[in-house]
Amino acid sequence: MKLQLLLGLGWFFGFIFNGFAHGENQPGPSGGHIRMPGEFHTEVLPDATDGSFHIRLLDLNFQNATQKDSQVEAWILPSIGAGKSKKKPERFSLWCVTMGDDHFHCKSTDATRRPVPSKGRLYVQATRLGKKGSVAEYPLPLPRFPSAQPTAPVVDHSGH
Repeated sequence: MKLQLLLGLGWFFGFIFNGFAHGENQPGPSGGHIRMPGEFHTEVLPDATDGSFHIRLLDLNFQNATQKDSQVEAWILPSIGAGKSKKKPERFSLWCVTMGDDHFHCKSTDATRRPVPSKGRLYVQATRLGKKGSVAEYPLPLPRFPSAQPTAPVVDHSGH
């Protein structure tokens, strides 16, 4: 009886954790990092030119990026190096605006154009087609995928 219960619990938790991780170990359709915060996927691509991020909201099949009835809020909790102050890291908010017709561009909101932190945790709170997801978390720097090319194309940001 106990063995059956343990096997059942093992199967259940294995299924649950595997289900949450599906697709996260391989690049998304645009070469970015995938998370599933709800009934959709978020794909994050770093922009090497200014440290900002391009964020796509995809359906359950990793397709159909949209901005319709959608929004993105993103922030970073920077890492505090070893031996540094034990002070809690300060939240670094990003300004997310629509870009093109299929994604959001999230960049520094700081008036002094303080650089976006490159180490820490990126958090993305997204709503896709009116459905709000939970907060998706990404480690920074984002790890490279095996044999990955640079992830984000160079994009003209002068229009926003």
